[in-house]
Amino acid sequence: LVQVNSPCVTQASRRIEGAAAGRFFDSVTMRMRDTVLFVPCVTEHKIVEWVERNSGGVFVGRHSPNEPIVRAARDAAQRTKTPWKWYTPEGNELTDTFYMYGLLLEGLEDVAPSGFALVPFWSTKIQGYKKTMYQMQTRRGTAPLYSNRLLFTSGDGVNKKGQAYKTLEVSFAVDGDPSRSAIPPTLD
Repeated sequence: LVQVNSPCVTQASRRIEGAAAGRFFDSVTMRMRDTVLFVPCVTEHKIVEWVERNSGGVFVGRHSPNEPIVRAARDAAQRTKTPWKWYTPEGNELTDTFYMYGLLLEGLEDVAPSGFALVPFWSTKIQGYKKTMYQMQTRRGTAPLYSNRLLFTSGDGVNKKGQAYKTLEVSFAVDGDPSRSAIPPTLD
């Protein structure tokens, strides 16, 4: 999800045609989208380790939530004024992240996917992920995860510093209705 301060918007050397805050960027096809129609297939919960943004923001690795390095960072953070910020002994930041792997569709009538996607949910995006997962898992006669069609759009948010940013909005693809958004069975 492109933000106001994304390099593809702010830096001439990294500018991407059609890039604007609130649009979705497919880094494989280099295509911009206004919305994303998505069939979730698999989810994964990881803790991602990063060199702090002020020091370059480089990806270090991914950890399972119960690994000793994560438990130690979580325990240490509980003794601070910012219990939601986890750090390794080296000073790297640990970020709670949920991944949703799935298929892209071009339209509601499409049966064949137009591509594949990995959608990470972290920070403020986790709430939308958990709400959507709860709705998919608590329907009567719960169907498999991959029987759902989700629609990703963007919304507007304001952070604690008063700066505007784009939020990831997740809804069921057909009028927000889980039952109507299920992929219909085929006779093939």
